Amino acid sequence: MKGLLIAAHAAGYSSAKCAPVTAHWLQIFPPNQTVPIYLHFTSTACAKPVKLLTVDVVVPGSGG
Repeated sequence: MKGLLIAAHAAGYSSAKCAPVTAHWLQIFPPNQTVPIYLHFTSTACAKPVKLLTVDVVVPGSGG
């Protein structure tokens, strides 16, 4: 399977728009699953609704 993950930096947003916080996990929903898995990952995130991570459609492929 392959897809496209786009990540933005929380520091690119003002504190008023982002409300920066430290996140310690990524919540991931594998294809065709309703139960997430959690990946340990520490990073600055936003407490306010700012789109930092987006994933394009995951499709079968070699990933390369």
